[in-house]
Amino acid sequence: MGFPYGKDFVYDEMVLTGPGEKGEANAKLVVAANAQMGGAGGPKPGEGPSKQERESGMYDLLFVAFAPDGRQVRAAVRGDRDPGYGSTSKMIAECAICLLRDTSEIPGGIWTPGAAWAIA
Repeated sequence: MGFPYGKDFVYDEMVLTGPGEKGEANAKLVVAANAQMGGAGGPKPGEGPSKQERESGMYDLLFVAFAPDGRQVRAAVRGDRDPGYGSTSKMIAECAICLLRDTSEIPGGIWTPGAAWAIA
């Protein structure tokens, strides 16, 4: 894609567990200690949160980006409703609207959102 975000761009979700094999091992320990996160001991179909839990859920995320020269950008994302159920459909719909409005010059095929939006 020609490095639209720069050659130094790194994306990492492993803040809690860390990178690499050690991070993967830590992530497995976290999941093992919290059966509701999935796996064989996780919820079965129909055992997810109740309607009341979905509607009263919320999330508050902080994204932090660091530039090689030390500059920092912070962005907060907050949502009402359970993020796994109540807000996922909102996020998908907003992505679809952005793709329809902002990416008319993208040729056909299958694109990830990051690649599609980098072209737009």
